[in-house]
Amino acid sequence: MAAVSAATGSGGSGLYEEMARRARLASVQMSTATSEAKNQALAKVIDALGKQKDAILKGNDEDCTKAKEADLPFALQKRLSLRGGKFEGVLEGLGDLQKLEDPAGKVTLARR
Repeated sequence: MAAVSAATGSGGSGLYEEMARRARLASVQMSTATSEAKNQALAKVIDALGKQKDAILKGNDEDCTKAKEADLPFALQKRLSLRGGKFEGVLEGLGDLQKLEDPAGKVTLARR
């Protein structure tokens, strides 16, 4: 439902401002965390998502139904769905992220 509201522009602006504020705070905290702490956090996210898979997919199905009822473009409806292996792809992507070298504090490109 949140995804449909966001896509249709209805309600919840205070919620989004709070989410943005919390994301900024988390980004500062994560920028000073060790690679091990970041990977532990990712592992907890993966575990929590896996444990809540059924509830997440049920909610996503409801969002997809509402998106269809709201006559959102088919391409947007298709991107919204977590079916067809997308949910598993999210978990796999988070696992892959754990394997990458932590780029925090590293200069990857410098120009004069």
